Amino acid sequence: MDEVITVPAETSYSELEIKKSKFIGYCYYAGTEKEAKEIILSLKSKYKTATHVVYAFICGKPNSQTMGMSDDGEPKGTAAKPILQVLKGSKLTNIVCAVIRYFGGIKLGTGGLVKAYTETAKSALEKLKTKQLIDESEITITVSYDNFDSVRKIITSEQQTKIISEEFLNNVKIKVSVPDTKMEMIIDKIKNATSNKVTFS
Repeated sequence: MDEVITVPAETSYSELEIKKSKFIGYCYYAGTEKEAKEIILSLKSKYKTATHVVYAFICGKPNSQTMGMSDDGEPKGTAAKPILQVLKGSKLTNIVCAVIRYFGGIKLGTGGLVKAYTETAKSALEKLKTKQLIDESEITITVSYDNFDSVRKIITSEQQTKIISEEFLNNVKIKVSVPDTKMEMIIDKIKNATSNKVTFS
């Protein structure tokens, strides 16, 4: 049986105040390192006056993951590493966690920083809704106008199957994203409904 891969379903937010420093935690879905870094750039733009924007991310399937992190000026090992440890412990992937800090004037020390960043990351994770990652493939279905309605009905009745685009020319081309586990069954249903007057590409 395939391993279940769990990813963020939406963004979560958390805020803690520790010795007058404000810590704001976010968890986001990020499918690639590029996406993770784009999210961080947008946060840095949003929180221009923050003292630090620390982050860690894990992307990819369990056997081929990309990980990254940045302390953003905090003492090495006190900020991003604790966040990454929290992410590893969650067993989630395709996730970026950022903690924004506004310094409140009281130094926390090495242990205090580790604790603060760990707690903020955990707090954001606790509020995070997750979902299972499903392997999907795209397929283009070409049918006549006569069969279009019945084919569209089959596609839209299946959960997790999404229409990406529809092109109306001599025939109708429907580009669809289908979970790999359902591909064979959906193709068979469409063939039956159209008496095999259909092409797949």
